[in-house]
Amino acid sequence: MKNKHSVLILIVILVFCTACTTTNSATSTASVTEQEEIFQQDIPVEKEINLAENNSNNSEKEAPTEDISNTTISPTSEQTESEAIEKVIVNPVENLLISAGKTPAEIKKNGTFKIPFTATVTNTEDGSPAVDFPVTVIYPKTRQNDTVTFESQELITNQEGQVSFSIPDTSFACNSFVTFKIGNDEFEKSVEIPYKVTTNRYNWGGTISILDYNKKGNPVTDNSLSASAILTSLMRKGFTGIGLADFVNEINSGKTENVYKAAYNLIGNNSSYLIFGTVKYNGEITKEGTSVTIPMIAEITCLEMKTGNELYHTVIEVEGKGNSEWAALNNARNELIGPQIAEKIIYGL
Repeated sequence: MKNKHSVLILIVILVFCTACTTTNSATSTASVTEQEEIFQQDIPVEKEINLAENNSNNSEKEAPTEDISNTTISPTSEQTESEAIEKVIVNPVENLLISAGKTPAEIKKNGTFKIPFTATVTNTEDGSPAVDFPVTVIYPKTRQNDTVTFESQELITNQEGQVSFSIPDTSFACNSFVTFKIGNDEFEKSVEIPYKVTTNRYNWGGTISILDYNKKGNPVTDNSLSASAILTSLMRKGFTGIGLADFVNEINSGKTENVYKAAYNLIGNNSSYLIFGTVKYNGEITKEGTSVTIPMIAEITCLEMKTGNELYHTVIEVEGKGNSEWAALNNARNELIGPQIAEKIIYGL
């Protein structure tokens, strides 16, 4: 009996264990199956998410490309517009002509021109006057030695297309031009009218003292040939009451105060002005065949005898030519230095 009961208990235990094992296996299988299903469902979701992110990223990356493209095209468009604008720019004075009126006669310092400076603007197509058209006049304002300072003023043409201008100040001698201009810096047309105001000291009396130097650079103590040439040229231009004097050592010192002191002690106020200076060789003498060339330089100063103030200063360079050195020197002094210095004194003193 004991053996039968033992066998029966063993069978029951085996059946129970088998049942438990089967249940666990089924449960495990179900769990694995569910996990596989979930895993299989997750894969498409991740792919969709990745694709969406990729599309989003691609869109973000493509946007700057479009902006850059637009930025690159934009300057080209602006440049094209600019070029188009330049092509349609019209020369404002292309079909206009400006012509000068009569030249006022030369006057003396502090005088008045008998007629104004005028200019006329017309249309080139039919010759009709350009009415109410702007014109710029440029005229001498001041002068310091050989440097002229200019002033400008805006004028408007009248019914005849004409502008007229009267010089406001003639208190200084000057040899220059009055200019009438139309247009702008890019498109411009202009005419010049001679402006001549001479010194008023023609008959005031003066003294000339010029120191010549030889080709070795030494002062010539004899009578100055250059001084005589300048005196002759001034007298031909209408100067009276002028003469020569020698201040060799004082001029050679290079000090104006020495020259003025010696001149004042000699002539005092008997002269209105003193013209003094030097004439020197300005380089090597050259010979070509039978022709001789001598470069020379003249430096001239004019002083007010009453005060010692400087009235005018100038420097000129010339080249005398001749078939000998003596002929070249005469050419330089009498035909170049004398006439040129006289001209400068007339419009500078």
